[in-house]
Amino acid sequence: MDKKGITKEHPNYENLKNEALEKARLITQKEHDEVVKLGGLHVIGTERHESRRIDNQLRGRAARQGDPGSTKFFLSLEDDLMRIFGGEKIAKLMTMLNVDDDTAIENVLITRQIESAQKKVETYHFDIRKSVLEYDDVMNIQREKFYHQRRRVLASENLSDDIKYMMLKEVDRILSQYISKDMSPQEYIYEDLVMMVKEFISVFPQLKNKINVESIRDLRVFEISSKLKDLVLECYKQFELETVDNFNSVMEKYYGSDFVRQEPFRDDNILRNIERDILLQVVDAKWIDHLGNIDMLKDSIGLVAYGQKDPLIEYKKEAYNLFNALMAEIQSETVRHLFRAKFGVQVFDESEHT
Repeated sequence: MDKKGITKEHPNYENLKNEALEKARLITQKEHDEVVKLGGLHVIGTERHESRRIDNQLRGRAARQGDPGSTKFFLSLEDDLMRIFGGEKIAKLMTMLNVDDDTAIENVLITRQIESAQKKVETYHFDIRKSVLEYDDVMNIQREKFYHQRRRVLASENLSDDIKYMMLKEVDRILSQYISKDMSPQEYIYEDLVMMVKEFISVFPQLKNKINVESIRDLRVFEISSKLKDLVLECYKQFELETVDNFNSVMEKYYGSDFVRQEPFRDDNILRNIERDILLQVVDAKWIDHLGNIDMLKDSIGLVAYGQKDPLIEYKKEAYNLFNALMAEIQSETVRHLFRAKFGVQVFDESEHT
């Protein structure tokens, strides 16, 4: 009907459709009668599949809806299914009985042996699928948590509290690498303090002239932590004042009195956008690296079985550690990039684009 250009909009569409269906039924009925006259559909299988479901689907092609038909499978002892599961026993039996190679073997015991082999293969594949699903579940949980946090970043108008939290956590992280909480000032190692101060200045460049070894060597750990956190927050506060002021100066230069000045520490100033952009860039880059690390872990985790350990349990442990490391790296990288952020303002002259 489509070839003739007859569509549903045709005024006589239903009648024409019924006539076409009747013609098609006559053709198929004639073919059906011929097939039934010849004994129905006979399906011949050249081997048995590993899955009984596939064999049953093939059997279902014949003798459908009460029509005559039959199904017959031919097997060889060299087929994979027979070779892996019990083929040798049957081959030895045939050798003992002096059975010719061309002799058909039809026996209930052999049929049961084949079905038993199929069950073993199906169980094996089921265990594989189950194991793959359990491994995938670990990654799915991490993916849900990660994207939940990412969506929250996209939806949030003000990330300043989260950024400040990251800064404080970064201070604790650096401090814990060089000094333990239960150490007294007399137990500090001078060289470690020097390295610690250098790392703090590397992460927070604004601290360059604000801290040195002499200013912290006599303080206890909690006092050092408190002092550094106050300095970091104060530096970031000054960084926001300078960033917003710089943005206002540039915009007023081009737009004059038409430009509405931005206020520091507000939800809609330029630094809030910078915070979100930097955090999203770091999050996306680190997530890509994390996916690669998980793939490498999945490829190599099977080796722990040689040490009498469950690969799945070890995979869960290592994946958990990698995810925690991912979160820590995101915090650290975001803080590092943010304190080094420098930007320029590009203003387009609308008259040049009209």
